[in-house]
Amino acid sequence: MLEKVVVSVCIAGTFLAFPGLLLYCIFEAQKKEKPRLLHQIGALLALGVYALGFCWISAQVRSIAPFQLINKERSFFWGLFMKELEKKDSFSAAAEAMNSHLPEVSEFIQRLAADILCCGMILVSAASVLLGAVVVMMIRSRRKKVAPWLLTLTVAAVCALGTWGGHLCCFSGAVRYKLNWYSELQYKILKECVKEEKGVFRTNKEIASLLPRYLKETPYAFGENWGRLKETFYVESVEKKKK
Repeated sequence: MLEKVVVSVCIAGTFLAFPGLLLYCIFEAQKKEKPRLLHQIGALLALGVYALGFCWISAQVRSIAPFQLINKERSFFWGLFMKELEKKDSFSAAAEAMNSHLPEVSEFIQRLAADILCCGMILVSAASVLLGAVVVMMIRSRRKKVAPWLLTLTVAAVCALGTWGGHLCCFSGAVRYKLNWYSELQYKILKECVKEEKGVFRTNKEIASLLPRYLKETPYAFGENWGRLKETFYVESVEKKKK
């Protein structure tokens, strides 16, 4: 356990040390009487490449288990199914009706992803404005030098805003893909329940009353918990009937 902690700290330290080193290089270059523009731009480009890589990797890691967003999609999907259960006479009819709701689920997922993307684009836009200011400072320094601390802090702000904004943009795409996959899985579960005889169905109203409890008791389900869904859908399973 201690070894894993040490490795994690070393990796985190490496990630933080690299941009810190580049910022220090910009600071030292700006302290010189005649700062070299090419050196500073090179450091900026290196920071940009680092930020892009960090954005993508961090977004993929974060999208592994975004349970808050997963549960929003699950609540929306099963909420629509509960309404169909209350309107239809049989489980199969309610499951079939969910086919018409798939575009609605997809639009809901798009809205969730769009909200994240919008925040990311605002931060990236702010970073772009500051980046323009950084370039002006560097060019102006050839005639009238800008304070090294001011330039370095502005570059650091560009890095922070741009990296977080880029992370949100990448995360938006990753989470949209994952939630759409989950919605397809949920509909597939319903179709399989209708197609295969897995047990004796409860009444539609009973299933509709049990689904909120199922959602509450499975907040960390990757997709759906089939074991708990069986208890929700069926009075008894086929295996129990055979016994």
